[in-house]
Amino acid sequence: MNCANLECMEANHKRHHEFLCDPTSFYERERLNFAFGASYFTASVVEELQMTLREHMSSRKMLPGSIYSSYYTFKDLKNNILEELLKEYRIIGMHYMTHVLMKEAIVLCVCLRTGLPLEEADKRCKETETSMRRMLKKNK
Repeated sequence: MNCANLECMEANHKRHHEFLCDPTSFYERERLNFAFGASYFTASVVEELQMTLREHMSSRKMLPGSIYSSYYTFKDLKNNILEELLKEYRIIGMHYMTHVLMKEAIVLCVCLRTGLPLEEADKRCKETETSMRRMLKKNK
């Protein structure tokens, strides 16, 4: 989350950097996907994980110069690029939480639970993910 190097090659930074480079396209693609890591965790466990992440990692801040408008951000955020995106697109922080942080947390939990390396855990979690767009095309 704090990596601002868009040339970074870390495997677990890929979603983060895709989001930073084009948050709206990233969101449009990811919003129709569901069941990431479903073979490892039930929906209730994923929901609990998401509530825990929100409670411990997120916060709301007031927009500079405004007494009414706030934006969703993250505790201890040191990435100026991400912080500016969160200010510019005030609801995008929730999407970052859902489509980047949640998936990274699921992958980490799969690694810890199975002993799989990060790249393999991510690959297996992606294999369970389903696209609503693909499902609709199949049903036509």
